[in-house]
Amino acid sequence: MAGHLVLAGRAKDTIVLASGENVEPAPLEDAVGASPFIAHAVIVGQDRRALGALVVPAEDAFAELAAVRGGARPAPLQGWRRGAACARGASGKLCAAAWL
Repeated sequence: MAGHLVLAGRAKDTIVLASGENVEPAPLEDAVGASPFIAHAVIVGQDRRALGALVVPAEDAFAELAAVRGGARPAPLQGWRRGAACARGASGKLCAAAWL
């Protein structure tokens, strides 16, 4: 799988920020993932000053919204290129392909 990054889970369930604050990412990921416009979300930030998120948009939900509003789908963001499709592995965990 040259050129792809596969995430198969976390080494541990707690993210420790550079400030020493412990953050449990699962509730945040669940809250973000509850949106119909988000397919997958992963919270990151180990040893960083702040948390970040890797977010995969739910393209079908955006297409449905555009159809309801009677307009065409908006153009993709400049520089946004989609890699291979994301999927879940046999364990049910997110296997994220490279998103550039």
